[in-house]
Amino acid sequence: MRLKRFLKLSFFIITINVNSQSLIETIFYQMKISDLNEFSKRNLIESGKIFNVKEKIYTDESQIPENEKNEFHREFEIESFLPKSGFLSFNENFIRADGGSHYDLCYWNTSKDYKLVAFRYFEFGSESYDELEFFILKNNKIVEIDSKNILPKLELEDLVDIKAIEKDGLDKVELLRIFQKVTELEFILPKKGKNIIVDSFEKDVELNGQEFDSFQKFRKYFKKNIVLIWNDGYFELDK
Repeated sequence: MRLKRFLKLSFFIITINVNSQSLIETIFYQMKISDLNEFSKRNLIESGKIFNVKEKIYTDESQIPENEKNEFHREFEIESFLPKSGFLSFNENFIRADGGSHYDLCYWNTSKDYKLVAFRYFEFGSESYDELEFFILKNNKIVEIDSKNILPKLELEDLVDIKAIEKDGLDKVELLRIFQKVTELEFILPKKGKNIIVDSFEKDVELNGQEFDSFQKFRKYFKKNIVLIWNDGYFELDK
């Protein structure tokens, strides 16, 4: 998956220091995410919310100096923290400006000598929805890997009901054109279980009259909640 956001995820090889904290915390603390150092992340886990104002971290809004409350700053807030499930999600909201992002982090146990880690994020209001990266945790180190080795390649027939379209005598070329223009894919990491859900959603794009008619004609054929089945280190399409 592409990484186009100004926020650089500096994932290469990261050494993990394991102690009494949960593994999902340990992975989170070691990952290099700009605007969130380890001190900030620990405060975020402990407090549930932090405020980054001029590179200073506050755990309560009342702690922010009065003369800085109207300045641009970032608010980070935990959405879900499920150590037993190996899942963490949080939001970043811009204060005194538009924007922000959502982040998900989780891992899977395998029967081999490593764990699979996934990191997903998207910008609020972005035309490009999901950025999804995979890593292997082995010998207390995280190594980035190519998602092509983890996720199945999704074809058009996996995302729309081709058989129904052919049965109704509709043009697949027209379908492909409108599908690519109006849809994005969302990869939903599991809070419970092991499977990934792929959903398609409609982007906020301008359509001319012909495109709008085409979209209305084909939208009922778009599939929802496509399941990617966990298979001990990678995922397969649920046929």
